[in-house]
Amino acid sequence: MVETAGGAGFQAFRERLASAYPPAFAHLAWQLYRLTRGEQVVGPIRARHRALAPLALEYLFARRRPPLPPARRADVLVAFFPFRPDYAGLLAPVAEELARRGASVATLLPPEAPDPGLPGPALSLAAYAGPRAYAHARRRWAALAGHVRRFAAEHGLDAARRTALRLLAQSYLWQEAATLTALADVRPRALLGLHLMTDPGVMGGVALHRASGARLRVVLLQHGLFSGDWPTHDFHGADLVMLWGEASREELARFPDAPPAVVVGNPRLAALGLGAGAEGPAPGGPATVLVAGTNGDPEVGRRALLTALEALRGLGGVRVRVRPHPREPRAAYEEAARTGLLPPGALDASPDPYAAVRAASVVVGTASTLLPEAVALGVPVVQVLDGGERTWWSGGLAAASTPGDLRALVSRLVSDAAYRAEVLAGEAATARAAFGDPAGAAALAAEAVLAQAGTG
Repeated sequence: MVETAGGAGFQAFRERLASAYPPAFAHLAWQLYRLTRGEQVVGPIRARHRALAPLALEYLFARRRPPLPPARRADVLVAFFPFRPDYAGLLAPVAEELARRGASVATLLPPEAPDPGLPGPALSLAAYAGPRAYAHARRRWAALAGHVRRFAAEHGLDAARRTALRLLAQSYLWQEAATLTALADVRPRALLGLHLMTDPGVMGGVALHRASGARLRVVLLQHGLFSGDWPTHDFHGADLVMLWGEASREELARFPDAPPAVVVGNPRLAALGLGAGAEGPAPGGPATVLVAGTNGDPEVGRRALLTALEALRGLGGVRVRVRPHPREPRAAYEEAARTGLLPPGALDASPDPYAAVRAASVVVGTASTLLPEAVALGVPVVQVLDGGERTWWSGGLAAASTPGDLRALVSRLVSDAAYRAEVLAGEAATARAAFGDPAGAAALAAEAVLAQAGTG
């Protein structure tokens, strides 16, 4: 979804919520914006959802609470939201550097998320959803329910979307109450995270904790490339944003509500090792071409996927692997499988996307951050452009817009070593603009967090 620069549509919507509704609505702005535009933000609404809606809080608080470890105090609380295993590659180097510098660290996780192995105790948010948190959420729902009804009426929501709104609001209150309880228990001076857009109740809990007089600074670390043309940035609620490169600082500055930012580099790339290059095919074996999905416009992604698979079909000496984005709709992949474009067994579901990149000779995709990351790791990429969304990093990557052009470009990249090196060298400037100097990223990020916490 692309709007005018800086996302004027969403910005106006969020400002309206902030001026006319309680703060919880501004925290929920992204979900509510999508809801009013007809998106299924909680999935398809069925009869069981309508039956659950009046008792959603009771259902959420009735879930089993895991035990808490005995030692939980921490200077820095890592809020691992949203949880994806590969995001540990961003947070772990910073958490380890913080611990090395003597700061105590703990990690707060969504329910059911496994321990990612960061320094210090791992705390499930569900462990804090006890009777006191339930009582808090119930009081909050009593105060918000009338505003929920007013919002539904103002935006003409039908029955299904009213149910979705009620489920959203009560899920938010569960998360807010549990977060508030967790912060009172851990008493951190800084909260380190990626973004809170998809977990607005965490943002709400932070706001209430600070309203009680507690000092807590929120520091968010960039988790993907973004454009100032997008409807919004991901960093609402941050006191400081740690960015990968100067290009991201320039893009963030295009938003009218950009928070303060500092460039630190990309700590994940430093841990992975830069420019090591692809493993390459075994002697006499095929070259692997990885087709990477993205969480963007579904129709743009669909066209790009079909273009890539058509281009690579039957290409000699090439093995195709296809890796969907974790949050990307699967309809296009199902269509490709039905029509025979997606080879059997081609989907890559391995836990580490960077292992898949390293095993590839070429990566093909659209606007995914994985493309510039592949370049930084020494693997050339080709961006499929067919009139869809263009980003600031599009111009610095090899590109093709038709199956024929893509087939010719990939064929040459896997067969001509000199051409491959030439393309990779040309794409390197884009990777540098995207990721800065990752070598010292963890140290710079730790310094920024400690300075915000008042312990630097």
